[in-house]
Amino acid sequence: MLANIQNVMPILSANFNDIIVSGFIMVSAIIVAIGLFKPILFDRIKNNQVRKVALAFSNVALCFFSVFVIFLIKELSFEYYLTSAIALTITCIITYWLYENTCLRNLIGTIGRIALKKVANIAIFAVNADDINEIKTEAKKVADELKAQTSKSLKKATNEIKEDKDLKGL
Repeated sequence: MLANIQNVMPILSANFNDIIVSGFIMVSAIIVAIGLFKPILFDRIKNNQVRKVALAFSNVALCFFSVFVIFLIKELSFEYYLTSAIALTITCIITYWLYENTCLRNLIGTIGRIALKKVANIAIFAVNADDINEIKTEAKKVADELKAQTSKSLKKATNEIKEDKDLKGL
């Protein structure tokens, strides 16, 4: 595992911005997806502790599944799958804490909803498409749009934090 992390560091540093934005999109979509399924599936679990465990494991499962799908779509080597899935899971856990305990709830929710809508649109497009290359082209276009929207939202949120007078007064 340590060797994997050392091998991933040059890749991470070369693609840092893209990885951060893509990770934020994936994490936001996972958090919103769990939120959508919570009233349907998880609220039926009467025991609070069992419900929390089920939510936590579904979070981990969705992280591993999301990374698996990305590796398939981008035709990446599965050599770094475990490292990537664990990194996304840790990021998702930390982001969920931020989602629950800070003012980032709106930003995470907005990006997550947009991401899920775009994924649904790609799925609908895939059902109607004749060629796998059409699907890949559409998916790439949608991914680029989503990354651009997310980058813009993250920059706006960062600027708002920098300009917050209450934070400057601390």
